[in-house]
Amino acid sequence: MQTKQNKERILIIDDTPSNIKLLAALLDDKGYEVSASLDGQQAVQIISHIKPDLILLDIMMPGLDGYEVCKILKEDTTNREIPVIFLTAKSESTDIVKAFQIGAADYIAKPFSSSELLARVRTHILLSKQKKQLAESNFQRERLLHTLCHDLNNTFTSLQLSLDIVHEYKQDLVREAERMDRVVKNGINLIKMVRDMEVAHEKPNALQLDYFSAKDMLQHAFEIIDKKRQVKNITVEKHFTENFSIYVERVSFINSVVCNILSNAFKFSYENSTVEVQTKIVDGYGCIIVRDYGIGIPMDILQEIFNLSKATNRLGTNKEEGTGFGMPIVKRYMDLYQGNIQITSQEEDTDSNRKGTTVTLQFLYN
Repeated sequence: MQTKQNKERILIIDDTPSNIKLLAALLDDKGYEVSASLDGQQAVQIISHIKPDLILLDIMMPGLDGYEVCKILKEDTTNREIPVIFLTAKSESTDIVKAFQIGAADYIAKPFSSSELLARVRTHILLSKQKKQLAESNFQRERLLHTLCHDLNNTFTSLQLSLDIVHEYKQDLVREAERMDRVVKNGINLIKMVRDMEVAHEKPNALQLDYFSAKDMLQHAFEIIDKKRQVKNITVEKHFTENFSIYVERVSFINSVVCNILSNAFKFSYENSTVEVQTKIVDGYGCIIVRDYGIGIPMDILQEIFNLSKATNRLGTNKEEGTGFGMPIVKRYMDLYQGNIQITSQEEDTDSNRKGTTVTLQFLYN
């Protein structure tokens, strides 16, 4: 049985009370939550508040008729995806065509069959749900792909740095060849991770989690992201007070979690500043703590920082750009790892002694 919270809501807009009463009884009997309006203008004003899943709309009404109500809704980006079914005694083809031209999902001729109306209502609510799910899925994948491309760029930027060193200092060839080998393997693993994430999108439990050394993974991430550190001459102070393994998927953790967090720390720090990275056990969790002393995060951005539907991008201290979607991806992975992430921040113009951002990652450990 549906609870009130998950009932689909249907809004009936009709200037005839007896029609509303009939439709409401029919829909309520099938478990729908029903709202109604006798006036088109009033209906337009309340739609954003009640957020119906479907609208049954009479065409012939005084004031705003059904066509005008539908046109107003379809011009509003917040309401245009609500399916509208016209209820009409009009049966001329021109009337039907006009209904579809302004965005109607369907029409039902009066007098109508109860079974036909319920079938069409059910079908259009299902189609609307599927459309929303598909849009959300595509959005998630688009953001994921965008962020992973960013992570791949870190990998191959590191490779380019090694090649530059090889060309300039031939004596470092062996050491840099070993580094390039690690970077290339990392890029290959990243591509594999993209494929694995497609599987994980459909089956969240498909990600292969295990215990890996936190210190070793951090050192690998430092190699990948080092060029960004060098550009600003940032000092990384490492305080590995505990040596433990954390429960993650190794490739995604290094590239999409640690590299994103370090990249942000460097991006929002000033040149010649310091970023601290610490590992320790706190309250039964294996923790990795990254702290910078940069410009901090405004409260409005901090409140939405994990919201994938809202980009929280802003320029770094050297006008560096970014996607704005890195932290939602980090949060997604932390959830898959059964871990937690906490972010505290103080903007530089509020308290110069405490400015900067601290990111704390908490994991199952052994």
